[in-house]
Amino acid sequence: SAMQRYHRDQPFDFAITLGDNFYSLGMESPADPRWKNWWNELYDPLGIKFYASLGNHDWGFADSPAAEVLYTQGSPSWQMPATYYSFTAGAVQFFALDTNEIPEAQLSWLKEELAISRASWKLVYGHHPIYSAGTHEDNPRLVKQLLPVLKNRADIFLAGHVHDLQHLKTESGVHFFVSGGGGAGIRQPKPGPRSLFAKGVHGFSVLEADSKELKVKFLDRQLNPLYEYVLRKAMESTTNH
Repeated sequence: SAMQRYHRDQPFDFAITLGDNFYSLGMESPADPRWKNWWNELYDPLGIKFYASLGNHDWGFADSPAAEVLYTQGSPSWQMPATYYSFTAGAVQFFALDTNEIPEAQLSWLKEELAISRASWKLVYGHHPIYSAGTHEDNPRLVKQLLPVLKNRADIFLAGHVHDLQHLKTESGVHFFVSGGGGAGIRQPKPGPRSLFAKGVHGFSVLEADSKELKVKFLDRQLNPLYEYVLRKAMESTTNH
């Protein structure tokens, strides 16, 4: 509802999901009747596409990931062409991951795609955060496997899983954001040495980008701004103003 209100005044171009799309076991098939009231009736009215990623709760049924991929074919709003994939919008290239497991094939794909990307901004997103403060601590597996691929290649790693909103200190050029206030029970974070912002509240994130700036905003259910951070590219000399 809050997203719809925001969209009326400041229209979104598209959206992404950070996993745990359907509590608590995912979808049984592309024909699961829950698609109607758990997705279509809620999100189709916005008239935009949602580029989804998988969370741990989307693996409850053996065919849940396949069901979510296949549903892409018949939906005007749901987009998940594969369990991991990339797309470009404006100045940003987005890389959607399945962080439930990070096989070597996915890591190799991501490393190669980041290397060849010519986008101004490279934003990688998935369900599990690499770093977190509070109820879910840092993820040693992702620190070991994923972080080395992101360092000095990606600008942002955006995750969910933790039921709060967070911004954590940059490492090797990577900014870490957590946007997990989308509807499940809220958990109160305990800010730590990496924390730049941490708040347990229902809310969502808005990203705005051009070739020079990428802004991340956290908003609550009443559309109150909770936090804002702007990434800026180094300015190049030019004669045009």
